[in-house]
Amino acid sequence: MGTCLVFFSGKLSSAANAKKTEVIELPAGFSTFRLGTIRVSTADNPPVPVVVSPYFPYNQEDSQFFEELCSKETSLKRVFPLYFSKFTKEQLQKKGEAVLKQELIYLLNDKLVLGKIEDLYFSEYIFFD
Repeated sequence: MGTCLVFFSGKLSSAANAKKTEVIELPAGFSTFRLGTIRVSTADNPPVPVVVSPYFPYNQEDSQFFEELCSKETSLKRVFPLYFSKFTKEQLQKKGEAVLKQELIYLLNDKLVLGKIEDLYFSEYIFFD
């Protein structure tokens, strides 16, 4: 079994700087697909900048799904600014991270044909005030 150590930053504002560390156990044959650091803005006036670094596990043996992820990486990254721009910082915080991730998984999977994303993680999720 492979183990992936993930550092999760729970920074939601300058007032709440709690850091959390999650250890995620990946089944044998699984790896993570990282979309990198994505800078987005909220629907606030003025917009609040947010940095998010999403990634998710995928089956390494599914080479066709991996190829689809690689070819659609730009399209998958575009989901994040579109999503975050529809909500204010307060709305996003009220939703909570679990709901936010489920909604993003749905939007990401809508772009995929050969496989589905089941879990989504953030190595960074930071609002800048």
